[in-house]
Amino acid sequence: MSEEEKISLRPLLFQKPGPNIYSETQNDRSSLKDLVFTNFDSTASFRYDSPGQGLKSTQQVPIDWSKFENHTFFESAQSKVNVAFDKIINEFPFDGTQRQTEAFMDSLTGFEKHVFDRFPKSVGYLRFSGYKKPPGKPEQGTYISVKDSAGFLFPDFSSRQDGEAVIDFYTKPFSFEYHILVESQANDNQIVFQKQSADNLSVTVALSASNSTEECDMIFNVYSGSQNIFVSASISKGSFVHVVNEYDRNNVSNVKIFFNQAEIASSSAGNEFKDLGMNRADFIIGSGSTVKVKGGIRGDLVKTGDFPTSVTSFIPKETFSGSLDEVRIFHETRSIEKQKDKGYKSIYPENGDLRIYFKFNEPTGSYEPRNVVLDSSGNSLHSIISNFDNSVSDDLRLTGSILSPIVSENLAINPILFPDNHKVITLNVDLLTSASSYDDINPNLITRLFPPHLFSDGQANQGLSSLQGGLFDQIAGQSIPGSAKLGSSQYFTAFLMIYAKFFDDIKVFLDHISNILHVDYEDDEIVASQFLPLVARYYGIEMPTLFSPSNILEFIDGENIGAEHSFAAKSLRDVQNELWKRFLINLPFFMRSKGTVNGIKSVIRSFGINPDRLMNIREFGGPTRKSLSSRRYSTIKKLPYLTFSGSNGPHTVTDPGFSEMSPYLITSHLSGARRAPKHSFPKASDPVFSHIGSGMRNGESDFRRDAFFTSGSWTYEGIYRFPEKNEVKFNYPVTQSLMRLAVTASSGDGSGRPDRHHVWMNLVLTSGSIFVDNSITLMCRPWVTGSDLAKGLNLTLTGANIFNGDPWYVSVGRFRSDDVVTSNSQSYSAPRISTSNSSSYFLRCARYSDGKISELFVTSTYLQDSPSRTASPPYRNIQETYFAAGDQSGSFIVIGSQSLKPADRMLTDPKLESRDGFGVGDKLKALSTDFNGQVSKIRFWSKGLRDKEWKSHVHDPDSIGSKDPIINYGYESQMSGTFERLRLDLQMDQPLTATDSSGHLMITNLTQEIGDARYQTALLTSSVIFKIDTFYNRLSPAFDIAQSDEKVRVRGYQSFDLIAQSDYATTSPVYEVERSEIPDDDTRFAIEFSAVKALEDDIMTLFSDLSFFDDGLGDPALMFDEVYPDLDQMRKVYFRRLTSKPQYQAFFDLYRWFNNSIGYLLEQMIPRKTKFLGIDFVYQSHPLERNRFRYLFDDSYLLAKERSVDSPGTTNVLDDYAAAEGKSW
Repeated sequence: MSEEEKISLRPLLFQKPGPNIYSETQNDRSSLKDLVFTNFDSTASFRYDSPGQGLKSTQQVPIDWSKFENHTFFESAQSKVNVAFDKIINEFPFDGTQRQTEAFMDSLTGFEKHVFDRFPKSVGYLRFSGYKKPPGKPEQGTYISVKDSAGFLFPDFSSRQDGEAVIDFYTKPFSFEYHILVESQANDNQIVFQKQSADNLSVTVALSASNSTEECDMIFNVYSGSQNIFVSASISKGSFVHVVNEYDRNNVSNVKIFFNQAEIASSSAGNEFKDLGMNRADFIIGSGSTVKVKGGIRGDLVKTGDFPTSVTSFIPKETFSGSLDEVRIFHETRSIEKQKDKGYKSIYPENGDLRIYFKFNEPTGSYEPRNVVLDSSGNSLHSIISNFDNSVSDDLRLTGSILSPIVSENLAINPILFPDNHKVITLNVDLLTSASSYDDINPNLITRLFPPHLFSDGQANQGLSSLQGGLFDQIAGQSIPGSAKLGSSQYFTAFLMIYAKFFDDIKVFLDHISNILHVDYEDDEIVASQFLPLVARYYGIEMPTLFSPSNILEFIDGENIGAEHSFAAKSLRDVQNELWKRFLINLPFFMRSKGTVNGIKSVIRSFGINPDRLMNIREFGGPTRKSLSSRRYSTIKKLPYLTFSGSNGPHTVTDPGFSEMSPYLITSHLSGARRAPKHSFPKASDPVFSHIGSGMRNGESDFRRDAFFTSGSWTYEGIYRFPEKNEVKFNYPVTQSLMRLAVTASSGDGSGRPDRHHVWMNLVLTSGSIFVDNSITLMCRPWVTGSDLAKGLNLTLTGANIFNGDPWYVSVGRFRSDDVVTSNSQSYSAPRISTSNSSSYFLRCARYSDGKISELFVTSTYLQDSPSRTASPPYRNIQETYFAAGDQSGSFIVIGSQSLKPADRMLTDPKLESRDGFGVGDKLKALSTDFNGQVSKIRFWSKGLRDKEWKSHVHDPDSIGSKDPIINYGYESQMSGTFERLRLDLQMDQPLTATDSSGHLMITNLTQEIGDARYQTALLTSSVIFKIDTFYNRLSPAFDIAQSDEKVRVRGYQSFDLIAQSDYATTSPVYEVERSEIPDDDTRFAIEFSAVKALEDDIMTLFSDLSFFDDGLGDPALMFDEVYPDLDQMRKVYFRRLTSKPQYQAFFDLYRWFNNSIGYLLEQMIPRKTKFLGIDFVYQSHPLERNRFRYLFDDSYLLAKERSVDSPGTTNVLDDYAAAEGKSW
């Protein structure tokens, strides 16, 4: 078949059932040329068959080929194993063309392909030992001498045996292409490649002497008689370099050196040699002889004249020391494009210009001959490595710490074909053992269906030592690929096995008919991928082709999918089949939910796409009466967790009490510069906070403690998850610490250890005997002194089954005595403050599920604060006495196991059980530190969160919403801002999720108000952050668009609670809907890829509800303003945190793929009565970008006859009206 004929078939290659998505324009003609050298035109090949065609090979039948009972019925399993080995070792075209390789792979049966997949594979490079050669002594370093005669070595197993010269250049251009690593050491003169027939006729690539460990000069020299072309370039040491040495007869500068696909050096003038034939001279790799060089060279040289006309003898002093890979010699030049395309992957000998090709993929281990190198050019120039020491052979074959430079080398087509290699023998023995056991119990074995005397007669006639001869013996052979030998067999048995194999294949095909409509996630006993479009058509669905823009290499072979020079584990065709399979598995559900938004989202999710993150799915219409309070939508998102699984057994403890075995997290100090009109400032003279600056209009403070984030109202919140017992497979400790607030000890605290921690607050989780009677206790003693007057807090919350495996929101905090909560609706979580020196401490726990907060537990109580800074008696609140306690930087958060030493301070007071607020058993409970759960979204606010605020965080774990984000958001830096901000935000959603070699991982604080948190574990270089699918309930950025997926609305309830939750229900019975409340539903439906989707979703996390927009957009005083001031200010605050621009082109490419592939499928899943507006790419304003119509203060808004006109002869319309009414204005 000609190239043009093959290209003309391209539109038919993957034609989809139904409307054809592919077209000639979707793959450029250059990519179609990849078909020219393939097995495309073979009718026996199934590789390029379009989906929906019939089966041609048992390879296409999805069964478990490792089990003989699935596919071996009449044939001997042992015979099947040995025949597979014989075919692979003796027939695999390791030096063949792409067409030959594909034809071989397609000719394998399903079991033979299974054996091939299990066959040991090998890729690598060859190291050359290097040896400094004494004068007059023989070579001792490793090198390769290639005999320029096709099939000279191993003629019986060579694909070419004519003995013709192959490498001799004669009058042709030529190129050496290879990857070279020069050892990082000083070197003397070395020859890398040389072909030389006489002293004055040679081609040489050499390295000149260098004392540097970083670089040396590479020399490329062509010498014939009195003519010479020479060029040199500096090459780096210690890493692989892709090199091409080229001689081009058609170019003036015809000798060139390329490094990593860039031309580095070329000759200033060229010579056209008439003939470079060298009379079959050996081609030497790694060694060579003295050669004449005309020109100047750095290094140890014997000079006979002056540059540039001088002739120099380059004398090699040692054999090559380094590594080589993918050595190729071409009788053609290599363009930059070819170097980039072919330089990092294996190639095939297609057009005859490839003369020699050493992959150096021969395996390690024990086999003979271990010193052979195979030629994959098809010219059979197999060679032997000279001075190859078998005792250290693995050192020369192993790649070591440096990876192979051929990053796109396909391991799957590089099997070890040496029959006596230990890995091959092991696989053969294992399979034969299993096959023998199966043959012993197989009643249908074809040899059991014939009289035994037939086989006895055959044994006698052939003189075999056993009844079946050596057919079932281990495979034999001791040479290069092609030398495997099967044991002798009875002729009659061999004849029967041919029929048995045919019968087995027929039965495999027939058995598959019963699974023709069965689709499952398992890969066994399901419909063949080739029939998936037929199954879809059976249910009335036309499956689209998903990867129409891909080229043949990506779609069939999986090459260069993720990046250049790479092979994916699965090709795009395999991925397409998997996605088709997912859709068909869930098709019954899709049909039941057809016509709903959930049904459309489910279809999209079956293809691995989260519709809530990438697109807006709009079902227009909705009730006439609208409320901003209901503008939320549910979605599924992956919630990242930081795991604290570790050992709680005996271990070494280091100060400040942490173990090297148990993980822990510690944050930076909760303190910083205070800019707030409500409270005073630290002085500019303060050495810690001197950056604040003087002259601030709100005044300054003499007290450093005013900059502590715990000095006023504050809130800590986090999401905790404890996997169920069957998931973690161990028992949780009875008490665990969810978090602690601590300060660094002082030298005078009684412990004598200033590097230890004093804990003044501990949030302790206590598990019941059956994980039902659980409780969370807030233990707090914010006092430095050990006096009996130092009161404490012991606040317990019960009822939360936090060990059920679900995510639980937990928060704890304080409303300071002067932070009065005025809303009666919030009294249960933040009681009205009745005294001037008592603060309210609160504890909250909630769980979200099924679109609502399903469980909520709240408690709070008072704790007396110091009446004043100079109060007497002298007990003082921790916020008042950090300086006295020794820690001048404030508190910090600690999570994880820690050994706390008793001291006369706070919760570490040894007399804690006798202190006010505590009782028996509280001493040990207060010192609890173990934690074996998972945590996410750790945040600390220097404000007390109100009800709507913290409940919005339960609905949406990503939310950092507050009542007024303009002043509460951390990126507002005006001096008139507030102290009430989000200070710590550990989202856990970060690129780096694995610990380093020391077990450390920094957890990013997104607010940057304080430093990042530090996580430590015994798990080195291990991922400790993982994600779990979680339901979110988020504020909708499209709160002003009439859309609703609730087309069934209940108008009447008897329950007042249900009426309160509804925006339009009243007390039942309701017989008709008021005219003013008739819903404005329509049948329009749209799927929109919005360019600002991710941006607007992120913006909405700043709000706890939509009251900000209600006030900012609906204030009547803004009627004549040209902007919305609050939105304008909020927009400035938000965009301060962005560091880069969105990648709109990548997003548009995704939309284009989605629209061209899945879009066709979605059209079939939408009811015909629906007016589908299509899948659109939308540019729109985000929620903080609202354009306004400018109102002018004149009569331009009146009708023409109503306007006041100042022209002569006209009167004001109002004057006319007044006159008619008998009035005056």
